[in-house]
Amino acid sequence: MCSHKVYAVTAYNSTSVGFGVNVHSFDGQPWADNITVNWLLFQRNTIEAPVTSDDKIVTTVATGPVVQEVRQVFRDHYAVTSRLYQGASPYLQFLEQTYDIGPLDMGRELVTRFNTSISNPTWYSDDTGLELIPRQYDPTKDEPVAGNYFPMVLGSYLNDSSDATSLSVLSDRSHGSGSLGNGMLEVMLHRRCLQDDHFGVGEVLNETDHIRPRLWLVPGANAETSYNLRRRLSIEQQNPAVVMFGRAPVGEWGKTYKTSLTAMAKPLPDNIHLLSVKARNSTGTSIDMFLVRFQHLFEKGEASPMSLPVSLDTDDYFSDDYKMTIGNEVTLSGNRDRASVKRLPWQVESGSGVSHSPAARERHSHGLNKDRADAIELVPREIRTFLAK
Repeated sequence: MCSHKVYAVTAYNSTSVGFGVNVHSFDGQPWADNITVNWLLFQRNTIEAPVTSDDKIVTTVATGPVVQEVRQVFRDHYAVTSRLYQGASPYLQFLEQTYDIGPLDMGRELVTRFNTSISNPTWYSDDTGLELIPRQYDPTKDEPVAGNYFPMVLGSYLNDSSDATSLSVLSDRSHGSGSLGNGMLEVMLHRRCLQDDHFGVGEVLNETDHIRPRLWLVPGANAETSYNLRRRLSIEQQNPAVVMFGRAPVGEWGKTYKTSLTAMAKPLPDNIHLLSVKARNSTGTSIDMFLVRFQHLFEKGEASPMSLPVSLDTDDYFSDDYKMTIGNEVTLSGNRDRASVKRLPWQVESGSGVSHSPAARERHSHGLNKDRADAIELVPREIRTFLAK
């Protein structure tokens, strides 16, 4: 029988909805015919056990004008720091949890579990960092735990059937995630297995590393707010500020070097992301062009008006010192002219036999068959790549 014990709870209240944070460890078992462990197949007989008892948790609370922080050390190699940031900005309304884990005890699979009062059997996670795919728990699978785990590249979320309340979990790295009960969401943080299960991995998953995964918990009051926060915060989490160090005192450094620089005259629309700007050298002597990618962050019908097509005049957004003349559109990898790509003529629902990308069909449906001379068009979930000078 599966034993269950909660050994730590961090409560976060949003209106009348409570979110609990519980951490558990799956006990490893010696090899047997009815127990299998491999990269995506967890133990057939899962036994849950706490990392330590409640009375042994060392808790430290720190408060200040910028952040409130709770540090919990359960025992050596098992700790979590929770932070709430101060400020009225909607992009600060999340709970950050940073885990200090490893090396794990032998034969352990460590998960963090979020229990909510949300009642909805459907939850969502992404496979590629783009589309969020609906998932449902299937109790009929041979592997009730492993069979209901799915990839989570950027995040997962739960919402109630009316979209009035949601909980999003955003991650700085890929994890496996699952919802093994109504209103429950869990994330596999780390694993250390006893031996190979002879199902193709060919090695013991004896991971002895110390890792520091970071999760952001984002409560949402309604669907539109949740979608917007989830997309924007995910961009911030995947592109953190880079800390730079210098040898000179700060005052002297500021007199000698520029300490602030931006190529943007004004922010891009909230649903558009400047995905990359890469220098290109076509002559072999100097940089003479750039590869520029723009991304529409939202899916069609996800959150109005954020999921509508956008017309982008690039001259309005780059400052005078960094003006770019957008040239030919190229493929996503930047190695071929987009116009020269010949698509295979797949049979489509209209029966025309003409194949277009989903984004091209979407642009056509909005009458956006050709970019204007002074602007480019982006439809939901589209990434477009251009050469610029």
